[in-house]
Amino acid sequence: MVYLQSRSEPCVGSLIHPEWVLTAAHCPLP
Repeated sequence: MVYLQSRSEPCVGSLIHPEWVLTAAHCPLP
């Protein structure tokens, strides 16, 4: 599990590959 913090709201994602994080559609891109 990965915790992503942005300016608007935090999001949680799953690390599915060393370079890929799967997040919800409402999560903003960094």
